[in-house]
Amino acid sequence: MSQKFIQVEGPIFLAVQKSRIFTDSKLFVDSIPQRTPEEITQSFEQSKDLEGFVRDNFFLPTESADINVSASTPLEYIEVMWEALQKDMIAETESDTLISLPHPHIVPGGRFRESYYWDSYFEAVGLHVQDKQDIIDQLIENFCSLIETYGFIPNGNRVYYLTRSQSPFFSHLIELTSNEAYLPYLQKEYDFWMTKGDRLVENGLNRFYDSKDTPREESYYEDFSLILKEHAPLYRHIRAVCESGWDFSSRWLKDEKDLLSAHTCDLNPIDLNALLYHMECTLEHGTQAEARKELMNTLCWDEETGFYFDYNYQTQRRTSTWSLAALYPLFVGMATQNQADRVAQHIEEKFLKNGGLVTTLTKSGQQWDAPNGWAPLQWIAFKGLQNYGHDTLATECAQRFLETCSYHFEKSGTFLEKYNMESPEELPQDGEYALQTGFGWTNGVYAALTAELSEQNSSSL
Repeated sequence: MSQKFIQVEGPIFLAVQKSRIFTDSKLFVDSIPQRTPEEITQSFEQSKDLEGFVRDNFFLPTESADINVSASTPLEYIEVMWEALQKDMIAETESDTLISLPHPHIVPGGRFRESYYWDSYFEAVGLHVQDKQDIIDQLIENFCSLIETYGFIPNGNRVYYLTRSQSPFFSHLIELTSNEAYLPYLQKEYDFWMTKGDRLVENGLNRFYDSKDTPREESYYEDFSLILKEHAPLYRHIRAVCESGWDFSSRWLKDEKDLLSAHTCDLNPIDLNALLYHMECTLEHGTQAEARKELMNTLCWDEETGFYFDYNYQTQRRTSTWSLAALYPLFVGMATQNQADRVAQHIEEKFLKNGGLVTTLTKSGQQWDAPNGWAPLQWIAFKGLQNYGHDTLATECAQRFLETCSYHFEKSGTFLEKYNMESPEELPQDGEYALQTGFGWTNGVYAALTAELSEQNSSSL
């Protein structure tokens, strides 16, 4: 990374992050230098007031990025929020960490001021049912631009995200359009994931990864204070969790309550490999798709319990974490009917709570564990269960989640990033940052599930 990004690396970056003058580490890396890096660095060497220096030399994002809109119903709120969340993606200067995109993009909201890879698909499912195809096309074309420039879709369009991607939903995103011109970009994205030694391991399955093994720039204080120098090898595992989007969860931990036991890069995750199976099917790589399905049946499927688990290719054993990632093979259609039936039974008996589906059965204190539930996984569950004829269960899961969203909308006038599924009237478990509102993928999934259930009701009359 070039030294022109002094808010992301170098002495000023380190001083700001270690001093904790901002409670959110992401704030400074999203700032824009007001002068040249050389001029600012020279001033820094003479400065004695760090916070004053930063505010004098950098344009800082608004520390509270909540968007307040007035709407009387959830669907009216979503309609207004699409416009509020659609942001121009043009870097202000050469030293802006934002990567420019050809079109505006729907951002998640709150502290997330840029495009995010897997968020965009779940935003798009809502845009799709509301006939906003022009916006979906813009999201896809933005990703094509990133693939053309970098060879893959980064976690987000920031320079500090260029070492990792995110759960690869691009093949699902282009399913929402009939334009076959996007397939060459999908092939290039596939090639990125199939690079041996990084994200493709010797057993033929894939893993999440990051090309750096240092603290995350956007969460430097959190990583450095947690891990410290003697635990440096853990940095890549922590970064790889962020590529999954499940940051953080007991899925990635040897000790389900100790983040220092993260071993993400040792795992073949169910969801990642299911998504790559779908990518292979979309590209008509039938041989690779069948080989992946066989490997997942051998390594990730546990016949005794009737459930999918992540596979540790280092120990050659499945992990013990029960998670909603097991629904991804149903979502992409790679499970047998018997496998789907057994997974569905566990979902109903173990994961379905008053407010919807919990992400895992573990209470670790991490935000991608119980009691929390997240909109994207409610959509994966709904479509996956429907694919195998479990319509009644799919509908029940969706209805409970919609009721939870509506309850909090009535209380706060907004949608949340995540929800408490076990006690839906209460707020969810926080992660390493505060609860965000807005919120792009909740808006999209709420709109899509509402449309699906409305269509079901209409067809039953």
